[in-house]
Formats: sequence, structure tokens, C-alpha cells
Amino acid sequence: MTSAGLDAITGLHQGVTKKIEDVCMRSSVGVMNDTKKFILACGLILAAIGCMVLVGWSGGWRVLTGVRSEYIPMAPNSAMLFLLLGTSLISLAVRSIDRLVRFYCSAVAIVCVLVAGTALFELVTGVDLASDHWLFRNATGVLDGIAIGRMSPISAVIFLLAGVLLLSLYRKANSVIGLLGTCILLAGLVNTMGYWFNAPLLYGGDVRPVSLFSSLLFMILGSGLVAIAGTSVWPLNRLFEQTTSARLLRQLLPVIFVITVGEDWLIARISDQSNQHGVLISASMAIFSLLAVYPLISRVIRGVGQDIDQNTATLQENERKLFTFLDSLPVGVFVISQDGGANYANGTAARLLGREAGKSVGVDKLAPHYHAYVSGTDQLYPSTKMPLVRALAGESCEIDDMEIRMEGTRRQLKVFGRPVYDQDGKIQYALAVFQDITEQRRAEEKMIKAKNLDSLGQLAGGIAHDFNNLLQGLLGNISLAKMFTPETGKAYEFLKNAESTYSAAKSLTNQLLAFSSGGLTVKKTISPTGVIKETVAFTLSGSNVKAVFDLADDLPTIHVDDGQLRQVISNIVLNAREAMAAGGQITISAATVRHEKQTTPTLAPGQYLRISIRDQGPGIPPQLLVKIFDPYFSTKDRGTQKGMGLGLTLSNTIIVKHGGAITVDSVLGKGTTFHVFLPTAGETSRPDLAGPSAIKPVSGKKRVLVMDDDAAVSTVAASFLDQLGYLAEIVPDGGQAIDAFRKAKVEDRPYSLVILDLTIPGGIGGLEALRKLQEIDPDVKAVVSSGYAMDKTMLEYSKHGFIGVLVKPYKLETMQEILASVFPVRK
Repeated sequence: MTSAGLDAITGLHQGVTKKIEDVCMRSSVGVMNDTKKFILACGLILAAIGCMVLVGWSGGWRVLTGVRSEYIPMAPNSAMLFLLLGTSLISLAVRSIDRLVRFYCSAVAIVCVLVAGTALFELVTGVDLASDHWLFRNATGVLDGIAIGRMSPISAVIFLLAGVLLLSLYRKANSVIGLLGTCILLAGLVNTMGYWFNAPLLYGGDVRPVSLFSSLLFMILGSGLVAIAGTSVWPLNRLFEQTTSARLLRQLLPVIFVITVGEDWLIARISDQSNQHGVLISASMAIFSLLAVYPLISRVIRGVGQDIDQNTATLQENERKLFTFLDSLPVGVFVISQDGGANYANGTAARLLGREAGKSVGVDKLAPHYHAYVSGTDQLYPSTKMPLVRALAGESCEIDDMEIRMEGTRRQLKVFGRPVYDQDGKIQYALAVFQDITEQRRAEEKMIKAKNLDSLGQLAGGIAHDFNNLLQGLLGNISLAKMFTPETGKAYEFLKNAESTYSAAKSLTNQLLAFSSGGLTVKKTISPTGVIKETVAFTLSGSNVKAVFDLADDLPTIHVDDGQLRQVISNIVLNAREAMAAGGQITISAATVRHEKQTTPTLAPGQYLRISIRDQGPGIPPQLLVKIFDPYFSTKDRGTQKGMGLGLTLSNTIIVKHGGAITVDSVLGKGTTFHVFLPTAGETSRPDLAGPSAIKPVSGKKRVLVMDDDAAVSTVAASFLDQLGYLAEIVPDGGQAIDAFRKAKVEDRPYSLVILDLTIPGGIGGLEALRKLQEIDPDVKAVVSSGYAMDKTMLEYSKHGFIGVLVKPYKLETMQEILASVFPVRK
């Protein structure tokens, strides 16, 4: 399982199990953080503009007291109160509501009530207390017949409400704060709309209007105060809560804004702003907007209601699917809390761990509770290294060396660990994902073994090629020398002994060839009885171990490489002999069996010859039994002739390449039995084929072309042919062989047979040369010869157009047999 998949499972687990709670908590925390920033921004704007207006009045810069020079400027008292209210909002945003903040806000509230109350008292009683000139004596003047520098009655009322609102902070009356803040916000909005639509009535008429600056700042002040009240009270709760009305407001506010702006745009183009019909047009547009919005509201309400119902059903269905999905995963999902108790475990986790999740298991008891060990040892897995414990410490990790033991079985696990955080960034859970990699590890071990065998095979193939060429030259010359030495001569006995060494040398090359990928196995149909008895007798000769044969009379013939089968039987018997150092008995039995089902990877259903070899040794321990076919594995002393650890590996490779299998049974204290299975050839009691002495070559000096790059090999082959009555011509590579063959064909002196070496380094080999020769003469007769163990051409020579094969090293009798099959004598 990849890391991205693990993160996805973590997200699903958090998102579904506590989806609604987490969403609400995250929303609440996020709004609070944003609210403080918003209140701070409102306070800074109020304080900055209030300060700017006061500076404008102080220096006589009218441009700083109003939005435009033709607009009514903000009164100095209003600017002062906005400055004070702005600093109050700043203190509420950057500090908690402690004693100092309450004292300051109370002082500002008293100033607001005092200044605003005085302005209203002057308006109602007609007494002029000159409150508008307390700060600046020069704050006087007239603009379009309207006195400037004086606080509007509307502003006085709003400031009075603001003072009362600040005093409400003592009692934490958020609902009152929200209500009064909304009133201030709406008053500022109405005043601003009066300027927007050129309706003086909305911002105070022509007597003592509210300035545009003040209207805008009242909106900002009201927004800040509403934010102080919070999202849990009216009016913000109507906008931020997860209800139909709140969603409706969130969707309609942009629509209303677009309609309002569009209406103003249309009015500006339909009616001249000074025209008395503007109010009528505005009213008409308002009615039209209402009629247009009503069906939209109805449609949105229905849509929102359907969405809520659908989302609720979808959430429930997704939650059900999630847990079904988690229980169906091929990996285990396990979640624990900080105390180590299980919070969740899917079905696969329970199966892999061998038990249900423990609700109250501490983190230091996880390993003994779930029988978790370090792979290949009897050591409990250290708690500090377990992914779940490391995840609780904030670490994301993975391991693949944990083993769960239960009821005699062992499971190798790969475990991923990840921490799960709550909305505050603290680790709340640890999540682990378990993957059973038992079979994967077994496959990896088999792959490593196969790669080792393949590497050995490539090396063995190259060595066998060179070694067989050397053997061919050596053996051929010894055989030829023996032919010209009288049997009574003293040298004859030495030559005979040297020639007998050929069997041991060929056995060594057979072992090398068994490792090659595509190993050189030249098969023929034989009766197994003689091979079994001869090989066992030779291997046990001179030992204190007795052989007992139990061979069926009707054993079927088998299609095998004679030399390699002897090597397999010899290796197994030799191991059995060495297992009984004090002597004993080896029982060799053979019978025909039929397999109806495929019980091993290499043994398909069918009929087989089973050769069983049973000893009376001490037996093989179960933990070693699975390794006996591994390269270089041996229970004997390494470095001696007995302990190289390749015999059974070779034997298994040979039998598998023959389409069979080797199995082994062992009981400690009683002995071990090896069973060798080989496919039958379908015939019983088949007599041995006639040997080369029964077939004599025809006379008449037939011409044979020999192509081989090794001079010693080609010289021996030519001498063999000469002794058998043939005329031999030697060429070193395929190019010269083609030229010689073409020339002989043109001169009407064709070759009766061509013997081609399969591999010519840096030149044309036997297979390519044969294709060229077939273009010259489609009926050409060719025999392939090689000591190279890596090419399947030697195994399937007839498919490539060859009529025979000579495996180096070969004797004179072998060449005689090949020639006799090509040129048989008809009686």
C-alpha cells in the first residue's frame, strides 16, 4: 500500500466518523479568528478617518473633512467620537474583555452619551450650549444654505445607541449588542443610500443632514459591533448557521446587490437626476424588482430544501459505504487513542491480528496482547518501535519486520503508521494499516534463488563450452592413440585409464550444464531399471551401506538425458550414504503413478515414474527441510568435497527441466525419503536400442565438411572420419564453409554431410551457415555440434533443419552412431 492511499484512509476516517462535529468546530474556530481580524480592521478605519477629519478641521483643510468639497463635511464632534469608538474596537480585537478594556469602553460610552445627549438637548429645547464648538471655534460655515460643522440629530441618536451598546459589555449582553449594532448598520446604510440615489430625505433633509463620511463610518461601526456580538446570536447566526434560511440569505444577498445596482444604473439612464419623476421611477423599479425576486426566492427555497435533504441522505449513505469499504479492504485498518485503547479496527485487522481489538490495552502492552514478534526471532516487538506508538508521538513510519504468531501460524506484516490530528493540531489518534506480506516474502525468496541459479547458469554455460572443447581434443587424441597402440603394449593400459577419466570429466560438465538456463539435455528413450541399479551400485561401492531394490517389473520407459538422470540418482544416494556414517540400508523403489491434480508447481496431472530413495539416517529438521534445494545450503562441513551444497540444487534443476519434480519426506530419528517424479514415455519394458556396433557405415569414401573454430577439435573430428572411411575437409568458420560448399556443388563434387559448430565467436555460426547452405542446396544434410549449454538449438535441432547432434566431448563410437543413422546399411 502506497503512502498516498494511507493518507486517504486517514482522511476518510476523520471525515466520516465525526464529520458534522468536526465541521462545526472548525467553522467556529475559523470564524472567531476572522472576526477578530474584521473587528480590528473596522476599528482602524474608524480611528483613522476620525483622526483625519480632526486634522482637517484643525488645519483648515476642508478636503480632509468630506468625501468631496461639494458634500457636507463631518462635524468635529462626530470625528472625535468615531476616533474614540475606533480605539474601543481595536482594544476589543487585540485584548480579551478584561477590567482595563471595560474601563476604557465605559469611558468612551460616557463621552458618547454626553456629547450626543447635549446635541439632542440643544435641538429639543432650542438652548444653544455651543457644543459643536467645544473642540474648534472655527468649525462654522454654510454650504448650499446648510450650516456645517454641527452634528446631525440622526448622528446624535446613533452615537447615543453606540454609548448604550458599549455599556452592555459589562453584562455580556451579546443579543443586545447584536440588535443595536444592526440598527446602527442599517441607519448608516439608509443614509448612504440617500446619497447613492440622491434622496436627501434619507440622510436628514436640507436642515442638518448626516455627512457621507459619517454614513459610511456608521456602516463600518455597526458591522464591527455586530461582529463583537458573535455568530451565535442574531443577526449573524441567521447567516452563518447551517439552516435553510442562512443558506437562503447567502444565496440571495449577491442577487439583491446585483438588482439594486442594476436598478440605479437604469434610473440614471431613464430619468434625469433632477427630474421630479425620479421618485416614481424608483418606486416602479422597486415594485418590479420585488416581483422579479419573489419567484426566485421560492425557487431557491425549494432548491435549498432539496439540497439539504439530498445531502443528508448522501452523508448517511457515504458513511455506510465507508465502513463497508473499510471492512472490505484487503489490508487491516486499526486506530488507537492516546491511552492505547482501540478506537476502530476493520475485519481484516481482526483477522491478521488474530483477535478482536482490545478496548483497554495500554501502548506498552500491544506486543504481548497481539503476539507481535520481530521476524525470525523469539523477541517481542519493542513497543517504542511499533508504528502505532511512533504515530502517537507524531511520526509517520512504516516497518516490514513484524510477525504475528497465533495458533501455530506466522504472518509477516508490513505496517504503516500515521498520526491523526484534531482541529487544534494536537494528536488525537494513531492510525495503522496492516498488509500481509507472507506470500510476497516467500515469492521474493524464490525469486532471489532463481536469480542466483540464473547467474550460476550463465557462468556454467560459458565454462562448459570451453571445457568441452578441451575435453574433445584431449579425449579424441587419446582414443586415436589407443587405436594405434597394441593391446599388449605397456602404453595401451595407460591410454585406457586416461580414456576412462572421460566419464568423471563428463559428469562434471553435466553438473555445470544443469545450471544453465536452457540447460543442455540431449534426451533419448530408455528403460530406467538398468540406469537405477548401475548408478546405485557404483555410488555405494566400497561403503558399509546396503542397497535394497523394490522395482516393479513393468516400469515404463522415460525420455530423459541418461547422464543427467544418473547424476540425480547419484547425488541423492550419496547424501543418504553420508547420513548413515555407521552404516545401514537404503531402499530404492520405483513404480508408475498417476497424478490427477497439480500438487506441485512443476508436476502437472498425468502419468509418472516415481523413484523413491529411503535412508535410515537421523532425518532432517523441519526448519531445514525447506532449504535443502537452495544453492550452497549444506548441513555438512563447508569447504570440503562433501559440503559444497550444490548436489540437491543440481538434481532439482535437472528434474524440473525434464518436466518432473522432487519431493522429500523426513521424520527425525527415522530417516528421509526422496521421491523423484519423471513423465513416462508411454511404453513399458522397451528394450534398449541397438548400439553403434550393430550399424556399419556404407563404404565408398563419402565427403564430409567439418566447420569448427577450434583446431584441436576439428583435427580430432577429421581423424575420426578418416578412421570410419570418410573423406574430411576442415574449415574454421561459417563463411568459408559456405564458399567450400558452393564450390563443391558447382564442381559436381558435393558433400554428403556437413558437421557445423554451433557457435563461432566473431564469425558465422552453425545455424546461420545452415540457412545459407539450404539456399544453395535445400536437401543438404547437416549435423550440429557444440559444447555450449546456452542455446536451445541443440535441444530442438530438427526444428532448425539439422538431422543429428554431436555433443562435445564425444567419442569415436558416438560419431560412428551418427554417421550410421545418416547413411544406414540396407540388408
